[in-house]
Amino acid sequence: MTKGKAVTVYSGPSFAFRPLTILENKIKVPLSNKIDTSVDGDFYRILVEVQGERKLGFVSVGENVEIEKVEQEEKWEDYKSLALARSALQFSFNALKNSKVYWSLGYLKYPTPSFYFKIFGGQLLSETASNVIAGGELGTDHLFSTHYSVYTSFASGGVFAPEDDAVFDGSRSFSFFVQGGTGLRYNAYLANASLGLTQMAIFNGNNSFLSWGFVVNVEVGL
Repeated sequence: MTKGKAVTVYSGPSFAFRPLTILENKIKVPLSNKIDTSVDGDFYRILVEVQGERKLGFVSVGENVEIEKVEQEEKWEDYKSLALARSALQFSFNALKNSKVYWSLGYLKYPTPSFYFKIFGGQLLSETASNVIAGGELGTDHLFSTHYSVYTSFASGGVFAPEDDAVFDGSRSFSFFVQGGTGLRYNAYLANASLGLTQMAIFNGNNSFLSWGFVVNVEVGL
């Protein structure tokens, strides 16, 4: 049973793993007899409900929890650690209409179980030029099964072109952009990959460019 303040449950036995959920005061959950040890100390194994499904979580033994004897022992071997990365490097490839593609490399972090932020930089490739793109992104990621989740994202930043008209007819050497998307993510041990739909708008002054396409993301945990 949790006591006092809320307790963070992690997807692996370390603070380096992504938070899985938050347990409020006086919440009872099944607890294993096994204790996992990492560089961050000892962690209890518990079972928690996430999106209506039981999942294996980890709580630091330093948290304010009370252990109570239970009548029925759980089949712990049926539950595997999700081990989702709390922070990661993400490579993203976007294929847009109008013969434009862009790739980026970014740093991503989950400060809470389902919310992340990312900073990134890369190249936007048009028919005539290679343009630098940089910005930030906010998003959500919701698990709906052991390995799969649905994400949404919103990004904004700037496009730096070598000359006018390099990105689209009427564009300038600097343009703003906004981008949104959603997709399906597959989560494995400290890594994941996703496929989604995205829409992007680039604008400066009275000129703008709007396009949509597909995005592929690959993340590796840090």
